[in-house]
Amino acid sequence: WICIFNPPAEVGGSGRVAFVSLIYYGPQGKIGGQNYQMEPGQRISVNVNQELKQNYNYAGDVSVAVLSWANNAPVICERAMYYNYRGQITGGSQAPGYQEAEVSAPPY
Repeated sequence: WICIFNPPAEVGGSGRVAFVSLIYYGPQGKIGGQNYQMEPGQRISVNVNQELKQNYNYAGDVSVAVLSWANNAPVICERAMYYNYRGQITGGSQAPGYQEAEVSAPPY
């Protein structure tokens, strides 16, 4: 899962609409991507495995770039993973995204 949040102004966000792109990369390079428009205070969760299977017929190793590319509206994102091992052991992990400068044009 990739979880993305566009914080509203009252908690330090820009208070502007964010234009966000997720770009997927596999061992052979770029697989594809998806664009989202997020209102201030909106949160979305993207099931990466499901999106890759449905839209690109892909299952395998993947890296994801999350870009907020216009409107000077930074977002917060994290990668969440969950597992269920044979119905006996369940758990998960999460990691925050890395902050980089905003890009000015849609990358995908």
